[in-house]
Amino acid sequence: MKKKILPLLISLCLGFVLHAQDVTVYNSPHNLDNTISKLYFSIDKNGFSYVNTQEYKVNQKNGGGAGFKGRIQVISFETSYIEQLAACEPTAMLDMPFKILVWQDGDDTFLAYTNASHLNGRYMIRGCNDVINGINKSLIRVVNDAIRTH
Repeated sequence: MKKKILPLLISLCLGFVLHAQDVTVYNSPHNLDNTISKLYFSIDKNGFSYVNTQEYKVNQKNGGGAGFKGRIQVISFETSYIEQLAACEPTAMLDMPFKILVWQDGDDTFLAYTNASHLNGRYMIRGCNDVINGINKSLIRVVNDAIRTH
C-alpha cells in the first residue's frame, strides 16, 4: 500500500509546483488593437484554425484600489496537433481550443498563454513529448509573429 501512495504523492506535489509555472507572458510593442490584429494574421499565416474571440471589460478595480481595469481579449484557435493530442489522451481535449489572452495595462500590452507542457502533468500524458513540444513551438511562433516589429 505504501509503495502505491508515495508515487501518487510525488506526482501531486510535482503537479502543484509545475502548475504555478504554466502561464507564459510576453510584452507586445504594439497597442491592444494592433496586437490583436497581428495575432489574427499570425494564426492564419501559420495555417491554424481561428475559433472564437471573447472580450471581457473590467470597469472597476478591486476594493483596495489595486488590480486591473480595462479590456481583455481571449483569442481561441486550433492547430494541426489537436488530433495527435487527442490520440495521446482524450481528456486533454478539456483544455482545447488553445487560447491566447491579450490585454493592455497602462501603456503596456501583454499576451499570455498556458504552456502546453502542463498537459503532461494535468492529464498524465506519457510518450507524447513530440506532440507537446510541437504545440509549444506553434504557440511561440504565433505569439512571436504577432509581436514582431518589422
